[in-house]
Amino acid sequence: MLLKQRYRLRRQGLASRANIVAQKINALISRNRSKRLSKLSTANTKELWVAVKKTTSPCHTVNGSMVLREPNAINKYFANIASKYVYDPSELDHFRCDKSGDFQPLTNIEVEQLLRNTKLTAAGCDDIPAWLLRSCSFELADIVTYVLNCSFSTGTVPSCWLNALVTPVPKGLLSVCLSDFRPISVTPHLSRIAEKVIVHHWLYPAIPADNLIDQYAFKPTGSTTAAWYTSPIK
Repeated sequence: MLLKQRYRLRRQGLASRANIVAQKINALISRNRSKRLSKLSTANTKELWVAVKKTTSPCHTVNGSMVLREPNAINKYFANIASKYVYDPSELDHFRCDKSGDFQPLTNIEVEQLLRNTKLTAAGCDDIPAWLLRSCSFELADIVTYVLNCSFSTGTVPSCWLNALVTPVPKGLLSVCLSDFRPISVTPHLSRIAEKVIVHHWLYPAIPADNLIDQYAFKPTGSTTAAWYTSPIK
């Protein structure tokens, strides 16, 4: 709760009030650590080592070398598993809009609403922050609409939208090979907006409704609870 309050105050430019909340957070963290460490005064050696391992990150090694010291190896590994070497761009030709009547261009109003509702998440490799798209949605709506319409009408994607910032996150406490890391990819916000438009305007309408009756993973209202209630075996 205090973290959210501090974030909200800093977004509003109230730095002094945000610093007061930050001091409260630091005090709570110090108190919690002191309480936890005080219990170790009578702990045995095994309990002490367990406490130490909880406060230190594990040593992630690959072939005896630190993973963090081999960024090129990680980059090549994730690039290999996320690439299709036999990819043929001509496979997508029949999806392109050859006739002008087949494509209904987006309007500035639609795009402005998408920009205004951009989630405050991390920026991609283009370094365009979400707060800029939200705060300047009216000013940016025209140019973003033009870019999106050009991309959709020609069936091409800007090269900068094809890049992502990938962060390797360990799947477990001990990672001994590159496959033990989960790649978290962050694409540009404009790329995410384009994907959202494609999904809602073309992908969902193209899928027969019968095929989505028992699917819940990628539906807006889907959840594990809904899947459990509709399952024949409970």
